[in-house]
Amino acid sequence: MKMTCKLLNNSVPCVLLLILLGLNIGSCKVDQKQDVLRITVQKKTQPLNISQSVSSCELIPIEAKYGNLVSEIELLLVYKENIIVADVSKSKKLLILNHQGKLIGLIHNIGHGPFEYTGITDFTIDETKNAILILDRSSRKLIWYSLEGLPLMEKKFDLIVDEIAANSNGTIICYSPNSDNFAENQVLLKQGVFSYDPITNTVDQLYVIDPSYSSMSYSPGLCGYGSRIFLCLQTTDTLFRVTDNGLVPMVSLDFGEWSPPEKFFRSFENYVHKPPTEIGFITGKHFFCSSGSALSFAYSKGGILHFNLINLEPFNYSFGTNIINDLGGFPVCTPLFIDSSYIYCYTQPYLLQEAGKLPITESSVDISCLNPYIAKFKIRNDHVTP
Repeated sequence: MKMTCKLLNNSVPCVLLLILLGLNIGSCKVDQKQDVLRITVQKKTQPLNISQSVSSCELIPIEAKYGNLVSEIELLLVYKENIIVADVSKSKKLLILNHQGKLIGLIHNIGHGPFEYTGITDFTIDETKNAILILDRSSRKLIWYSLEGLPLMEKKFDLIVDEIAANSNGTIICYSPNSDNFAENQVLLKQGVFSYDPITNTVDQLYVIDPSYSSMSYSPGLCGYGSRIFLCLQTTDTLFRVTDNGLVPMVSLDFGEWSPPEKFFRSFENYVHKPPTEIGFITGKHFFCSSGSALSFAYSKGGILHFNLINLEPFNYSFGTNIINDLGGFPVCTPLFIDSSYIYCYTQPYLLQEAGKLPITESSVDISCLNPYIAKFKIRNDHVTP
């Protein structure tokens, strides 16, 4: 049975609510028939040199002038010829840059009026409108802006959501790992993943997270936009591709004693000497599929960039079935974005100088400058391994 409902004046018909309450995980739109590749993760004894995975680094200075100064960059997306970054916590600005770092548009509409937000919970790209879509959970609204930063439309959105990603049809994929959504004190949507159609105003449950697992969703897991949307589900150590028909599991990772058993839950008693952030993999919005046979993802933890490559063809001898762990020793800051050719990340140039492992191409770089930069790493096509 399809778990779909229509939002009408912030309520749902009682009959439909009873149907929703009777549904379980089995009714969610997850491909259960596909054989999922399971990889046993083995750490490399020696960290990879950065040159074994990426061939070059280009530094893109963010244009600094009055009005677009930011103290931190916490979200980053690349769309066509634009690099879009957001300072969520402090200035609450969103900058639209070209690939030379020049400012094209600025979104800084703080307030409670039309096309204004009190905060940026998340943002995505809506390709159907060629627009930036901002989620403001506090004000319960979605706002669309042009790539020049001009307001286009807004819509009331009363659901509690942590992350969003718009697919190629304009449907919004929503990730709410820790909160049920209610209507008239009844459960409307269980915590997990659901889709929202802003045209028909309907929602469709795609995946339900068992509440006993919800505390394991310690990191954001939804990334991408358009036809390339992925979900990193820490509760099962599984990577999914999000399609128009639901979630398709791509690969699951076995971290041994730190992986959740199939019929049991992880026990936080095991974390006395190892906090959750040190267990499994943490990707947030940081991974992307690089090809049909390999999945690459990266994350930044403790200021160090970690780039991982998973072979989806287990009998390919070139780099086996294990994750290639640890780019190692290359200081960067979050966030990250990966497409099929590049890793983009926020950094400071003096950190890159300390690393000193790659040729850095940018004539205008001033190492003494503390203004933020975007580092653009070229991923090697040959997937060099030790």
